[in-house]
Amino acid sequence: MAIDAVNEMLDLARDVVNENVDLARDVVNEKLDLARDVVNEKLHLARDVVNEKLDLARDVVNEKLHLARDVVNENLDLARDVVNEKLHLARDVVNEKLDLARDVVNEKLDLARDVVDEKLHLARDVVNENLDLARDVANEKLDLARDVVNEIKLERVHIIGPLSQNPNYDRKILYKFSRFADRELVRKRNKSTYYIHEQFPPEIVAKRRRLVPRRSARLLGSPPTHCT
Repeated sequence: MAIDAVNEMLDLARDVVNENVDLARDVVNEKLDLARDVVNEKLHLARDVVNEKLDLARDVVNEKLHLARDVVNENLDLARDVVNEKLHLARDVVNEKLDLARDVVNEKLDLARDVVDEKLHLARDVVNENLDLARDVANEKLDLARDVVNEIKLERVHIIGPLSQNPNYDRKILYKFSRFADRELVRKRNKSTYYIHEQFPPEIVAKRRRLVPRRSARLLGSPPTHCT
């Protein structure tokens, strides 16, 4: 009987303990739910604060970027203006130097033209002087009439050979006739002691030399030999 009473008390105590455990579990779960709600609320609030601060930081960054872009564009415009100004200045300096160089070149060209004209006039005077001298020689020393000499057409006349103090030394005169008939006239009508001969290029002289044996053989009546 005592054992039954003990068992009954134990069952009763077990029921009380189980009831208290269930109650404690409910209290703990309620507090956990409450704490979860508080944490979630604070997380939402913190997220909103973070997002707000991020938006504010983004706005500040964008504003600074726009400001920096404006400063960069302003500096670029200023640099472009400076570069353009220096380019215009350099172009003006280059054009000025080109004009100066053109004036110097034109001045030198004019000077060179004057020198060339002077030398041409001098050369023309020398040529005319040589032509007059050649006609005088043909008239006086070759005994050709003055009117015949004046009709002779000469392209140019060269007086060759070194100058000499010897009065008996005559320098050679090289005539270039414009007409074959004038050359033959002077050559055939020469009755003076002066030797007149034709001047040929070296290749013609060599060829004429090779033909001399044939001419000599023909004059002697011998059969001509073949010459190359």
